[in-house]
Amino acid sequence: MYLAENLRYLRTRRGLSLSDIAELLGYKSLTTVSKWESGTNEPPFGIVKKLSDYYGVSMQTLATVDLAAGQPHHVLVELSPFENMLIKTYRNSDDVTQLMVCRSLGIDEEFEKRKSEQNFA
Repeated sequence: MYLAENLRYLRTRRGLSLSDIAELLGYKSLTTVSKWESGTNEPPFGIVKKLSDYYGVSMQTLATVDLAAGQPHHVLVELSPFENMLIKTYRNSDDVTQLMVCRSLGIDEEFEKRKSEQNFA
């Protein structure tokens, strides 16, 4: 498992200190976060969820994928809850609604191209 290593990797990749993460999570001391990153202790489930949301990776990826090795099962882009909701809503929409969204963003040609490729696949 890679939870400890990934917590350290993601924090340092963003240039954050142990104190920054402790403060973000409402901890008074960086010692707790340090113990998670060293593997001495594991964070509670709710904290793992907060960290996975913060770093933009799933909890499963955070625990099971070696992110530092560049395995292709992750996205290192931080999305806000609103952005996540937009993506989920778009994905669950019908083709007409998706086309309308793409037109409003000026990317309808890409949408049409993707749809035609899917029809021929």
